[in-house]
Amino acid sequence: MLDANADVKVFSVHSDQRQAMSVTRHVAGELAVLSARLDAPAPAELEVVYLPPVRAMSPGQSTGRPQGGLEGEGRPGGGRGGFGGERGSRGGREGMGASSGRSEFYAKYAALSKGESLKSKPNEAMKVDFFPKWDGESLSLIVLDDGNPADQCRVTVSGPGEWSETGETELGIVSIPVKHPGRYMVEVRISVASTDAAQPSGGPVSRIGTLTLDLK
Repeated sequence: MLDANADVKVFSVHSDQRQAMSVTRHVAGELAVLSARLDAPAPAELEVVYLPPVRAMSPGQSTGRPQGGLEGEGRPGGGRGGFGGERGSRGGREGMGASSGRSEFYAKYAALSKGESLKSKPNEAMKVDFFPKWDGESLSLIVLDDGNPADQCRVTVSGPGEWSETGETELGIVSIPVKHPGRYMVEVRISVASTDAAQPSGGPVSRIGTLTLDLK
């Protein structure tokens, strides 16, 4: 679900040159759809930042927000949508409340050939960011949390045929055996203390990051 008042940014990346894209919102009741114009040629990377508006809450009050993410299930190789979205309780650090705090969503798309790695510079707007490399045997990932290596975070990689594998970052780095081309989804969740003045209860902020990766 997309909040009509959420802060949503979309970036296209060409050869380390990042460009903010114009986003159009279509809201009908509780359904919200975003569209962004892609100018040819298609970018090698796309980044989406979705920050729900902060609302003041009294102590003990639930956010009442559904725990959904960007439109689509985000399941690689099928289902609705391409990237983004929240899929159950996989990944991330423990201790997140289901009905307190708030969630921020960061989605990224990239296409890689064997032996390639992403060389784009980190985007300050992407609090959760991924930098993958694929050598044909394993997928190595650098995971950043607010620009720093995300240590001891569970990372789940899902692929075609309901395949999935989970690993844990060490100093921000994790390696998952991936030997076949195809579309893969990388997910991580990181819980941090809230610094929002409008949320005096100090509920956790759940940063949910997804990377849709086309390996060629």
